[in-house]
Amino acid sequence: MDKSYKFVSDLEPTDEQLQELMLAVLQDVKERANRANQKFKILQLQQIKEAFERRKQKQEQDEQN
Repeated sequence: MDKSYKFVSDLEPTDEQLQELMLAVLQDVKERANRANQKFKILQLQQIKEAFERRKQKQEQDEQN
């Protein structure tokens, strides 16, 4: 049985083809979500570090005045 399916086909996918397609989509979505989550966590940590640094600089300026 051919598991591949082309959307340009005039035929409806079989249940097996549809299941394979949905599993492939699910795998792709999970991978993309993991990559996005990792990028978000890195960005979040960078923003937190920058915020702490700005606060530290502000406190040092206030102490000098």
